[in-house]
Amino acid sequence: MLSTLLRCILLWLFAVGGASASTAFFYGQKVPVDQLSLYSRAVVLPENLDTPEERNWLNGDTAVIAYLSLGEVAENAHHFKRVKPHWKIAFNANWQSHVMDVASPEWHRFVIEELVAPLVRQGYRGLFLDTLDSYLLADARAEHYGEGLARLIHKIHARWPELYLIANRGFEIMPQVAPVIDELVAESLFSRFDAGRDSYGDTTEEQQAWLIARLKEIREHHRLPITVIDYLPESQFERAAALAERIAALGFNPWITNGHLTLLGRNRVVPIPRRILAIYHDRDRGTYYSRPHQSLASTAEYLGYQLDYLNLHHQMLPDYPLTNRYAGVALWLGEDIPHSAQLCRWLERRVGGAGLRVAIFGNLPNDPSCLQRMGLESIAAQPRKFAVAQARPQAIGYETKARPRLNAPVPFRSVSGENRPWLILRDSEGMEVHPVLTGPWGGMALGQFALDTGAGNMSYWVVNPELFLRESLALEDIPAPDFTTENGLQIATVHIDGDGLVSRSNLPGKPLAGQVILDQFIRGYDLPTTVSVIEGEVSPAGVYPQQSPQAIAIARAAFREPNVELASHSFSHPYFWEVLDNPTVDKDLGYGTHLPVPGYETPQLEREVLGSVSYINGELAPPEKRVRVFLWSGDALPSAKTVRMTREAGLFNVNGADNRVLRSSFSLSRVWPVGRPLDGEYQIYAPVMNENVYTNLWQGPYYGYRNVIDTFRALSAPRRLKPLGIYYHFYSGSEKAAVRALHQVYRYVQGQPINPMYLSDYAKRARGFYSLALGRDTVGNWHIANTGALRTLRIDDRSLYPDMDASRGIAGYLDTDAGRYLHLSAARALLTTTGSQPAQPHLVQFGGRIHSWEAGDNAIELALQTEMATRLTVAQLRGECALHIGDDLVPAVSEGYRHAFALDKPTAGAARIVCSNSE
Repeated sequence: MLSTLLRCILLWLFAVGGASASTAFFYGQKVPVDQLSLYSRAVVLPENLDTPEERNWLNGDTAVIAYLSLGEVAENAHHFKRVKPHWKIAFNANWQSHVMDVASPEWHRFVIEELVAPLVRQGYRGLFLDTLDSYLLADARAEHYGEGLARLIHKIHARWPELYLIANRGFEIMPQVAPVIDELVAESLFSRFDAGRDSYGDTTEEQQAWLIARLKEIREHHRLPITVIDYLPESQFERAAALAERIAALGFNPWITNGHLTLLGRNRVVPIPRRILAIYHDRDRGTYYSRPHQSLASTAEYLGYQLDYLNLHHQMLPDYPLTNRYAGVALWLGEDIPHSAQLCRWLERRVGGAGLRVAIFGNLPNDPSCLQRMGLESIAAQPRKFAVAQARPQAIGYETKARPRLNAPVPFRSVSGENRPWLILRDSEGMEVHPVLTGPWGGMALGQFALDTGAGNMSYWVVNPELFLRESLALEDIPAPDFTTENGLQIATVHIDGDGLVSRSNLPGKPLAGQVILDQFIRGYDLPTTVSVIEGEVSPAGVYPQQSPQAIAIARAAFREPNVELASHSFSHPYFWEVLDNPTVDKDLGYGTHLPVPGYETPQLEREVLGSVSYINGELAPPEKRVRVFLWSGDALPSAKTVRMTREAGLFNVNGADNRVLRSSFSLSRVWPVGRPLDGEYQIYAPVMNENVYTNLWQGPYYGYRNVIDTFRALSAPRRLKPLGIYYHFYSGSEKAAVRALHQVYRYVQGQPINPMYLSDYAKRARGFYSLALGRDTVGNWHIANTGALRTLRIDDRSLYPDMDASRGIAGYLDTDAGRYLHLSAARALLTTTGSQPAQPHLVQFGGRIHSWEAGDNAIELALQTEMATRLTVAQLRGECALHIGDDLVPAVSEGYRHAFALDKPTAGAARIVCSNSE
């Protein structure tokens, strides 16, 4: 084993010279911004950053570098039509591009004003200067062109000295430009790509020796970091790791990709994809109603993965390399499978070509090419009675038994010895079918033997979905990003939809329901609470002008409370958000499409979102608070355009889905995911559903919301699947039974070990789940990046602990019955694991936020924030310890090898834990 010192040195080298000090290159569309965030710099084609998610990436930790060809312009370039004919001095047939007169002052002005200046305004932090030796293709005047090119690069640096400039080769001009260049790139050291022939091959030893000598010379004379890009076809990408190590051994930073740089490549850190491409087919409805979204996504999320959705009805199968982008493909198709042959060819070419596997649910594409690839044969069997002949323990009969129905359930059986049947059905004549199996290509769980319908017409898993996903897709056992927990404690949120604030309560004195909620719950419990109003309910011009003065007073008083953050629940409470995008759609079920606000016939998107927020900020909010959250109303099915409007207004959006499972009828298939992706935007779902569904749509019994406690328990153990989310409407204050039920729910949540936070803070963490990137280096360390506000990873292997000496950005961990939760203290971290419990001081649990954590020999420097009184618990401290924060000194209470610090009020700021050396 490596000594501790040597191991730390290697880990430090990876931290400062691996992901954090390396440059990635990607020229394809659909830029994988999350995975590219593992690297400190990423070179992209600017025209390919076109989604909101991609453009937002320009503001992240990774410095996004724009590709810029200084010496050539391709005929398909966006600016080719603006190129003057007299700027062209030669033609490069390999790339169908024209070589420019790089000494021309006109070309210089065009590059600076028309190309570079717009890129700087867009937020790019550097330029990758390509085609620096193209002028050598011209017949003469090479020295003249070289001098002109050097002048152009100096002009760019003089105008924007803050830009990180990377030169691709340009050996001839390096003496002149090296002082203003930050990094040098060279291509094809060991493995090359021939664009003209679209082919790959190894370079010769002579070529390698020449290039190595030139690079070492430049490194010695100019002290530039050097990155070498080598090329491999996707079908041979298993060679990438060895190739990267070979380049790194020479002291150069490697980057391995395909010849067109459309494959997500790697250096010594390989991206570990967390995305699974989920393919379904639905003519009439979208992702929200699909089986992958409603039944499979939450299981993938628990394992640390997320689904990308593709509807075959109107979306094309991806025609770009899937390597390092996807962990696998999940198909969930009905009986009507369009273009089965095309789908099977795509599975063979793109999925199989990337070395990925496919998990098939529902129905199998019955095409000969698919069957041959999967080692299956189709059986022309008449309907008959099948019985279970063999079932894999712990894999079949997971939530309900396998119950073959009269007709032949799955007319397929395995004919390959490499397949492993999980379920074998046999009829009276000895005929077998295999509806559930796995193999080297993936796996299938077909028809009722994946998901079956049980009591109450509810769905239940027959196959174990976790085990099936893991084995069929050969998923990595990754540190799972976790949005349920922070600093070891289950997240707890409270949010109130504005409906019914003006309802009369049947409590003594018949106060407005809003007053009951304000007095008994917002003021009665020390929990961060997100409170919303519907403008059309409380404003004088709304539906209830008589109650408006009292409603406004209640809203203003609630918003002044120190434990309240502000939210809007719209202007007129749209019942169907589709109407706001398509006013002609008929959604009226007899009660209209929104509240009957006088003079407001057709809901308008900007009025519902921006207008309601403006009203609350201007008329109801105290000066020091602004609206932070928009809570969806009605069906809670906004479009991407609508969600984008909330984000651009600086709001977090929450609500939707139908999480209300009970322990007596629990199924993972009815646990909804954290949110819904929408063309680069994300709708974040409420953790748990509100009292409306627990009271039969407010028809009674009004005490029904107390059953949410059973939902909390079902979603917290044995797996922790969701935060504890108290979610209700103001109208709960109108019924005595509902008020009593609410008190039961509040007391239950307060009695749990919780980390309370505002709904906006939870939404940040939920969004971070989607953006977080994982990578692993050749030493085996995990690189974590782009976490947003999410600060928790879960490790299910209890034999692994965080190595507190070698890791970075890891504050500590806590073991619970639900898992081993690791506490992150930064948005970028390095995790190395060990088989021994840490002896170093580390965070055990804390009911607040940790913004930084640095453990030294004699003290721990940290920054913290808490919304309520709580405790900070640290393990492996020695001696008598105290927490210093501001002017306060908090002594520790020793609890064995742990020290606990009691914070008796909301606290925020820099802090220091200091211990004596009395032990």
